[in-house]
Amino acid sequence: MLCVAPSYDAFVEAGRGTVVPWDSIELTHIYRALRSELGKLQFELPATADGLSLTYLKRFEDALDALVCAWVGLQHLHRRTRPYGDHESAIWVPTSTAASSAR
Repeated sequence: MLCVAPSYDAFVEAGRGTVVPWDSIELTHIYRALRSELGKLQFELPATADGLSLTYLKRFEDALDALVCAWVGLQHLHRRTRPYGDHESAIWVPTSTAASSAR
């Protein structure tokens, strides 16, 4: 299963245009988790964020966010999700068997 626990506090608190350490925004962790589920992705993350602004890194965050959403949608289509919510709204979360079934 795609397991990521992103901590974007540093990303949000740093503000627009601020340079932050690459690992503090955890994009690399999310990228690797997606790659293990989906195979080769059509883009590579920069090897380092040294000198890169958050504005520049935002494009990678957006791409990863779209891939996570697509992956969850795919799991839902294959009935490998579970709802958390009530009769009005829910968040659909992939089950622990989603990763082994997706391959």
